Amino acid sequence: MKINQLESLKVFETVVELGSFKKAADKLNMSPAKVSICVKKLEDYLGVSLIKRSTRKLQVTSEGDFCSIASKALSEQWEELECGIKELNKVPKGELKVGAPVSWGIHKLSHVISSFSEQYPEIKLNITLDDKFSCLLEENYDFVLRLAGKLDDSSNICTKLKSYKRVLCASPDYLNKFGIPEDLDSLREHRCLMFDQNGSGKNWRFYIYRKVRDININPFHQLNNSALLRQLLLSGSGIALIPSFLIAEDLDKGWVIPILTEYEAEPLDLYLLRPYSVSLSERHRLFVNHIVSSLRD
Repeated sequence: MKINQLESLKVFETVVELGSFKKAADKLNMSPAKVSICVKKLEDYLGVSLIKRSTRKLQVTSEGDFCSIASKALSEQWEELECGIKELNKVPKGELKVGAPVSWGIHKLSHVISSFSEQYPEIKLNITLDDKFSCLLEENYDFVLRLAGKLDDSSNICTKLKSYKRVLCASPDYLNKFGIPEDLDSLREHRCLMFDQNGSGKNWRFYIYRKVRDININPFHQLNNSALLRQLLLSGSGIALIPSFLIAEDLDKGWVIPILTEYEAEPLDLYLLRPYSVSLSERHRLFVNHIVSSLRD
């Protein structure tokens, strides 16, 4: 005999809780007869007596006690299932404020935004491109993306997303005019173009045979914008240490030439930061998962 076990368990649980078929019927908006039938069908299905009926009161059997405890646990699990399904079916909404480096944002962020918006059209993104190291809380950012050789910031939750190579290079015109540096030390004699962010220093770091070489540069031009750095590099104004994502096409077309390739420059790491004090909502989690997935390859 097939019965709706979940419905019968709920009816039985209510009868036990209220100690009365009639009170259970009133609470469930059912007739007392239907309540009695549900409990009887459950007993027949399980093959045991759950309630001893009398004119004065109900007496729950030991099997009924066990069934009542199990029924409550199943009811709680069912409610969790219903809530979980409803949550999954909700359309994520709201706004996220995100800060990102200018040149990286122009070159890499657009496909992340477009694919995210395609999946979650009700989440609005407020994007600010800025190379300064913004304070997340003071400027109300949900996330800030930062490019750095090394990041020391204990006030925020930090996730490393990706590493980019940096290439030491110059244009053919510059190399024809000023020559090719013989070694790292000779860079001091050349016109070097340096990206300088908030007085970040004038050292270029390289690795060779697992040893670190820091070269102190006397820059010919200092700039706080990578796009401008690239333009000066292409124009033959000097030698630059520049992220590979900015000049991949320039390298392929021979517009810039790598130099001193036996040395490996310190990579530039991309980090995602968010405040410790702000808990993640669903839209925050979706954004983190999406950007991690998008930049994985």
